[in-house]
Amino acid sequence: MLALDPLESRHASRVLRMQEGDSLELLDGHGECGLATMTASGGRKRQAVVQCRIDSKSVFRRGDVQLHLLISPPRARLMTEVVRMASELGVARVTPALCERSVARPDAGQVDGRWLREAVAAAKQSGNVFLPELDVPCTFAEAVELSPSLGFVGAVPRPGTCTVLPEVGLGVSKVAVWIGPEGGFSEKEEAHLSGIGMVPLTVGQWVLRVETAVGAMLGQVIGIIGNDQLRCECV
Repeated sequence: MLALDPLESRHASRVLRMQEGDSLELLDGHGECGLATMTASGGRKRQAVVQCRIDSKSVFRRGDVQLHLLISPPRARLMTEVVRMASELGVARVTPALCERSVARPDAGQVDGRWLREAVAAAKQSGNVFLPELDVPCTFAEAVELSPSLGFVGAVPRPGTCTVLPEVGLGVSKVAVWIGPEGGFSEKEEAHLSGIGMVPLTVGQWVLRVETAVGAMLGQVIGIIGNDQLRCECV
């Protein structure tokens, strides 16, 4: 038997209006997925307790390639959108990088608060059995140290930026996706990212907002890598 925590209990009993005997899917965010049956529900509205019986369980592993999103955080509400998209699209790690032109300067407290709640909600909606690892905000230099050696950097449309992704070599396990602030990376930051091998990538002919660039760039990268390498596989 398993008792859901108060938040999930309220959601199941008050929002979804589930009753004893109903089936539900449980995710732990670390690769385990269980099919369960609701056996009991009780308590007051804000102290609801839902108990379940686990009927079957599957364990998954991440795909062979993991995406690491390194992003200059936009304003608070928009950063939660970034986390939501990252969770739905199967990003393994999100690093907020404070760049020279970054406007928003979130603190570490938001990681385990609003951002984590948004990641959990997105995982539940999409069925992704893995939550992304959420780093605390760090400097650009610290983010560079965390970055995989292969990856792409979002660039404004200009001569020399690519619109077709190069092949991702066999054996690569982690791929970086860098997205800068609204004003773009500074020349010094662009040079630094180029120096560590990041490939400039532009999506379309227009300058995109940060939150738009997240979905567009991740979609491009996932398209060339292939869902088969990102998809969870049962072990």
